[in-house]
Amino acid sequence: DIFFTIDVYARINHFAIMQDGLLLTEVIEFRRAYFADGMVLDMIASCPVSTLALIAGVNDSRTYGFLRIFQLLRLLRFAKYFNRFVEFLNAYGGISVSTASIRITQVFLLVIIISHWFASIYHFIGESEINGWINHDEMNEENDGRRYLRSLFWATYTVTTVGYGTVPIKTNLER
Repeated sequence: DIFFTIDVYARINHFAIMQDGLLLTEVIEFRRAYFADGMVLDMIASCPVSTLALIAGVNDSRTYGFLRIFQLLRLLRFAKYFNRFVEFLNAYGGISVSTASIRITQVFLLVIIISHWFASIYHFIGESEINGWINHDEMNEENDGRRYLRSLFWATYTVTTVGYGTVPIKTNLER
């Protein structure tokens, strides 16, 4: 949370930007451009709601995870950052990035994101089912991190191949 709050501060006060092919170096100019181009989105995404909940004593991992959902708004900027990175490599790095390489990278990142979402949902279902995969796989005593890794394995296996893999599917909700 602190890193992204510092990022918003730096964007408002210190980062010169390119707009319509011109470099905006005056603080008032790039501040105005940032306000018009997504400062509100960055402010919402940088709001330390999850940290405040932790300080307030919220120890429930589900509530904490739900409060972190605001940080997903940062993903909306990811495509723009990726395109700028490719432009930088082409212009200054002397590296020509082909369209095929860009598409392969995008598909790879999409698989990672979708696997994470499926793993989170699968982990949530496993915790809420009495006779679910967590109980059957004897992971009742394991911490959330190990269960999530098992869920991520299942999700990645399911997204990239056909079938459920070696993680047992026991209830209709899990199917």
